[in-house]
Amino acid sequence: MPVLRTPGPRLLSATVCGLAAAESASIGLLPAGDGLLRRPGGAEAAALLWQAAVVTVVGFVCWYMGMQRIGAERATLFSGLVPVAAACTAPLVGTGSYGPARAAGSALVGAGVDLGRGR
Repeated sequence: MPVLRTPGPRLLSATVCGLAAAESASIGLLPAGDGLLRRPGGAEAAALLWQAAVVTVVGFVCWYMGMQRIGAERATLFSGLVPVAAACTAPLVGTGSYGPARAAGSALVGAGVDLGRGR
């Protein structure tokens, strides 16, 4: 019998994000000192809020819910799609372009996921 109950997706996501925030803050204090905590500007605050609320929390919750539903073996296979999603969204946020090389890499990842699914 386990000592602790198995955490659900929301509790696990909150715990992982909290630990990551504490770790990042403690590591950031070493090189930055007092300059670590500064007030962000408007665009920077919006970007931080987007990263914290949407990308991190929603991403973690979806990942852990997916693992509950389809199992760790199959869910891990789809983690290969993370770089594809990054390559596809980079042009949307103005940090890169999506060219033939990225399209070929995305096709290779898609073929690998498809092959791994047992087709």
